[in-house]
Amino acid sequence: MTFTNRRARMAFVAILLTAAAFGLKHSAAWSLGHSALNRAAPAAGAGATASASQHGAATRSRAIEAFGRSPLRFEANQGQAGARVKFISRNSGYTLFLSANEAAIKLRPPEMPERHETVRMKFVNAATDARLFGMEKMASASNYFIGGDPARWRVGVVNFGRVKQRAVWPGIDVVWYGNQRLLEHDFIVAPGADPRKIRLEFSGASGMGVDKEGALELRTGAGGLRLLRPAAWQVSDSGREAVACDYRVNGAGQVEFRLGEYDKNRELVIDPAITLATWFGGADADEARNVAVDKDGAVYIAGATVSVDFPVANSIQQNKAALTDAFVLKLSPDGRQVVYATYLGGGGNDQALSVAVDAAGAAYVAGVTTSTDFPTTPGTSQTSFKGFSDGFVTRLNANGSALVWSSLAGGDGVDVANDLAVDGAGNVYVAGRTTSTDLPANGFQTSRGGSSVYRSSDSGGAWNPGAGVAGTTTYGLTIDPSNPNVIYAATDLGVYKSVDGGGRWRATAFTGVAYDVAVDPRNAATIYVAAQGQLARSVNGGESFTFKASPQNFFGSNSVYSALVDAQTPATVYVGTEKAAFKSVDGGENWTPSFIFGTQSISVRVTRLIAYPNNPASLFAGTDRGVFKSADAGANWSLALAGASLGGFSNSNSIPGIRALAIDPAQTATIYAGLNNTGSVYKSTNGGMTWSRGDAGIGDGNQVTLINALAVGSAQTVYAAGSTGIYKSADGGANWSLANSGLNNPLVLSLAVDRNNVANVYAGTVSGADAFVAKLNAGGSALSWLTYLGGALSEDGAAIAIDRDGNSYIAGSTSSSNFPVAGQIQNFGGGSTDAFAAKLDPAGAALVWSTYLGGVENEIGYDIAVNASSEAYVVGSSALFGGQRDAYIHKVRADGSSLA
Repeated sequence: MTFTNRRARMAFVAILLTAAAFGLKHSAAWSLGHSALNRAAPAAGAGATASASQHGAATRSRAIEAFGRSPLRFEANQGQAGARVKFISRNSGYTLFLSANEAAIKLRPPEMPERHETVRMKFVNAATDARLFGMEKMASASNYFIGGDPARWRVGVVNFGRVKQRAVWPGIDVVWYGNQRLLEHDFIVAPGADPRKIRLEFSGASGMGVDKEGALELRTGAGGLRLLRPAAWQVSDSGREAVACDYRVNGAGQVEFRLGEYDKNRELVIDPAITLATWFGGADADEARNVAVDKDGAVYIAGATVSVDFPVANSIQQNKAALTDAFVLKLSPDGRQVVYATYLGGGGNDQALSVAVDAAGAAYVAGVTTSTDFPTTPGTSQTSFKGFSDGFVTRLNANGSALVWSSLAGGDGVDVANDLAVDGAGNVYVAGRTTSTDLPANGFQTSRGGSSVYRSSDSGGAWNPGAGVAGTTTYGLTIDPSNPNVIYAATDLGVYKSVDGGGRWRATAFTGVAYDVAVDPRNAATIYVAAQGQLARSVNGGESFTFKASPQNFFGSNSVYSALVDAQTPATVYVGTEKAAFKSVDGGENWTPSFIFGTQSISVRVTRLIAYPNNPASLFAGTDRGVFKSADAGANWSLALAGASLGGFSNSNSIPGIRALAIDPAQTATIYAGLNNTGSVYKSTNGGMTWSRGDAGIGDGNQVTLINALAVGSAQTVYAAGSTGIYKSADGGANWSLANSGLNNPLVLSLAVDRNNVANVYAGTVSGADAFVAKLNAGGSALSWLTYLGGALSEDGAAIAIDRDGNSYIAGSTSSSNFPVAGQIQNFGGGSTDAFAAKLDPAGAALVWSTYLGGVENEIGYDIAVNASSEAYVVGSSALFGGQRDAYIHKVRADGSSLA
């Protein structure tokens, strides 16, 4: 099967959703994203931003309450259900189907959306031709923008607030209505009609009974329904008069109503309301991520849903576009009516993360998509999908019936638009995070601050970052043995290739998580990629790939960590997996296990495989149980590094996990091994028969330095990569010192040395995303400016606000000690993460001020707002000793000189 970018991009969805922290929704447990402190677009004038900041927490609670009070919506069946069904209402955890003499409720528990049960309430001896019609046509309409093809979009779908079933029994109508918390169905008994005709028969329930509160309970394997004790009344000149009413289950198992005294010459209403466990949303995961309020008090909510029966779904579109779609909806100021509701997405995964509204009531939405067909409009800044995920910015018209404009925002990596703000002229400001190396940056910082690949041309004396690697973690580096200018980097975003000795990199066709690359020494165009869930092969230097093995070939192993090509017989290929080593003698077409302990019953994670250059049948395997050696091409293995010197295998703590192995190519009997649980380096000068420890200078005596990679340079020169950087030994591993000059990323996972020029050394590190900030013009047709904002490690631009002069204020988090600062109030605090706040000038060309906000623990910046005096308010959370977290709020003076 041919490997394609599309397949890998879709496989990446799980990583993206995890990063986005998209969780399941239970009952009323909604997760609202950033607060609405600065979401309403400021009108012209001094008080614009301050006015926007008044919504805050009150807006959240009001919006949450409004969800529960929002009315049910009923849509006519236009082919999305069987012919007997006349109306459908899709709601949280259930779908209601109404026909002439029956109501069917399909239950789906949020915890198990794949499991569902249908409870049917049949009207016994009722008319089979009762007419159903919609009542209380809503002023709103639902709109669905799914995919990039406008022919699939649905605009102006009418909804009704009530449905009446007329003359179900002689003189008795049924009216359906309710809200997301309560499904009500009134039996309207005309004067002189007989309410004893009303009999209900339930099917699909495993049990039924009347509880002590007089409610009728029905149980199913997918949850239950509870019909509250029925209320009954008549209306007279003095108002509503209650009538005693209870359920009665007759001998046939049918439910009737037992009534007290009432006036048979007046209309009687019987109301048995139905409650369910959940409200608003669908049967699967739904999440409201952000909320905004306009000048009239209408509420705008943006989020994401996995539910095929989300209440905004249009039954004409029978299948949701993808696993996750964004949604946008508008509630009336009293929260009692949905003004509009829309899906927003394509064939991938889409999440709306932020929403803002301008003075005219137009909603602007920002988020993230993996859909190559995300709905964009012609003439906008970016209409084509790039990379692994793109941010998006979309403007809807005031009634939600059309896209005014919609643009993507991304490059060759992972891009997420976290937040947006709109000024009085309709310009849109966006903050987010990116791993892309090719964004059209023309502002303060024009390139990404970190890189996951470094090169030294002076034997580790100084390191310089490579350009073009969008991956944030480089697990493996491999130099083409026939051309040292060709280097492959195995990263979390695929395999990258350099043809100029590590200066510039470009992506190959492999876009999954890759751990190692092996190059055929006889034919450099053939390469093998050890990756998450597979082994892939290319015969054209990475232009295309085919799958050569998957977990079923490797006894269910989900990852292939290492690949090795026999230098004398290139059709022989070895791989290391989480279960064992495996061998192929036909270029990866077929595989046989090479069990370290000779049996499948003992699993051994093989993370590194190496061989003698002049005798490739002699193999060494680095595993989670030590170093093993095979002298017969993997047929048999013996323990090479363990025993008394390492404490043996008496308990799990003494097992030496091995990630790093290296052979001295000039003296092949000399082998180095690095332990990942003690920070020790061991050396053998007799082919693994005996070992000595030599790690003086590695670590600081208190911190364990994990050894992730080893490489041998010139005679007696050895490099060790660990969790605190790169160590170098000039005496064969006896003594070590740090060689980190210019290496901003201290966690190093891989090393490679150019055998033709041993002064050239390459390091693969863990870097991270940068924050980015951008301004789009009012029509979305062009980027006014865009800037990266980040250091060597990881940043996230979480929130953005603007002042009346067009300055941008950004809040977020950083783990970089070299984050760009200006007039900083604080320096980097020393924890793994600090919050940051920054102010950019109106052109995005300079930092007015920028500062860390944090201490010795870990801080996160979540949101920012600015008042009429250009003072910034930053909120977030801070870790305390003992693992607890506290919320914080900082007020920064207008000039950024201090905390107010």
